[in-house]
Parts: sequence; structure tokens; C-alpha cells
Amino acid sequence: MVRRTACLVLSSAFIALVAACVSDEDPQASVPPSCDSYCTEVMQRCGGANLQYRDESECRRACQHMDPGTLADANVSSIGCRLSQLRSGNCLAAGPFGGGVCGARCATFCRMIGAACVGIASPPFGGSEGTCNEACPSFALDPGEGEGPNQAAFPGKNSINCREHHLILALKDREPHCGHADIVSVMCR
Repeated sequence: MVRRTACLVLSSAFIALVAACVSDEDPQASVPPSCDSYCTEVMQRCGGANLQYRDESECRRACQHMDPGTLADANVSSIGCRLSQLRSGNCLAAGPFGGGVCGARCATFCRMIGAACVGIASPPFGGSEGTCNEACPSFALDPGEGEGPNQAAFPGKNSINCREHHLILALKDREPHCGHADIVSVMCR
């Protein structure tokens, strides 16, 4: 009888171990979204034509202007939404402006303009996030121009793509790139 009890205990432990191994629970789901996890993963998963940032420091500069959110976020401009999209293979939605999936491009762009280009002599959109939100829809999204650092040759078109490109550069070097993201731009025409 002692032998059966030991086998039964061993069998129960084995079943629990196997159940844990085949669980479909994402081990990353319990980790709160952060710039550390986001930037590490986006740099690992999105390379080549899907590159979203030139390097991890560029990612961190953009990420500091994003809300953490949760992995359950949908159509919200948050790190959580971007991580969720990234883990499902959508690098564009995981990028700095959310690809129209993690929040509206213009709202994300204008929020970042307000944060990145404050305090310069001639801020884009007169320094007003509201003015930016009014003007932004007039900038076409050009799928052929690309998004992220792998854009077509510059000067670019009068598009949101070109302005997004310069805004990411402005996170490190505000002059002249904040001006290139403005309504009238010598680089986006």
C-alpha cells in the first residue's frame, strides 16, 4: 500500500508539472508594460524593412512620451497596446505613432509635438497641440513613403510620414527637426 501512495503522489506532481508546461498563458502577460521591455522587444523583433527606430536610445526617447497602459489596450496610444501588437507580429502598430492601430496617428503625433518641441523659438503649430490636431488630418498618409527610419529619399512629400520622421529626429535634436514637422516644412513638401 505504501508503494501505491507514493506513486499516486508522484503521478499528481507529474500531472501538475505537465499542465504547467503546456499552459497557453503568456509568461510576459504579468509583466507591466515599460519602456525597458518595449524597446528591447521592438529592437529584437522589428528589423530590416520593419525597423521602427534607428537604435534603442531613439526608442527610449519616444517611449518616454507614451502612457504605460496595459497589454489589453486596443486602439489606445500606450506602451501596452504597442507591446501587444508587437507580440502578434505587427511592427507598424508597435512603432512610435501606433500605425493607426494603437491610437490615432494625428493624436499621437500632436501629443509628441507638444512634448518634444516645447520651449523652442518657433515651435511647430504655434506651440499648440490643438492647432496641430486641426491641421494634421490634411497631411496625407503615403503608404509608399514608409514609416519609421526606412523612409523614401528626402526631401519627403507633404505627408504625415515625413513629419513623423522629423519628429522622431527632433526628440534628440530639436533644431531644425521640430520645424521640419510643422505645417509649412522645407523637408516635407
